[in-house]
Amino acid sequence: MNALSRYSRVFVFVFCLSGCAAFPSVTGPISGEKYHVRWSALSGYDYPDALYQEIREAYVRNHSDLRKEIKDAILKKQISPGMTDEQVKVSWGSPQYVDGQITSGWGRSEIWHYPGEWVWMVDGKVDSIQNVT
Repeated sequence: MNALSRYSRVFVFVFCLSGCAAFPSVTGPISGEKYHVRWSALSGYDYPDALYQEIREAYVRNHSDLRKEIKDAILKKQISPGMTDEQVKVSWGSPQYVDGQITSGWGRSEIWHYPGEWVWMVDGKVDSIQNVT
């Protein structure tokens, strides 16, 4: 392999990491509409807000056993103490990162980091939410 082809492969790889990959589309679970998804090496997949809203609505529709306040929180893109980890992810998406799993007499706890918010999870449920801005 000559030097030119080696460097051109590196360039193509780096260029594609910055967003040149073919843009996949995702079908909305309710409307059937196609949503285009962007990808970047820094933030991962970037889904349109309208798709997230459809996902929240579909989740609430398919979980008729949810308490009204939990349904309302999910639809309003909010979280509240007592929500499960799955409900938090439906409402806010996955956290940017998770700080350690600590097991103590109170159970297994984690801190989920979102922009401007820390969510304290104990045994898979929201214990408290702290604004860090």
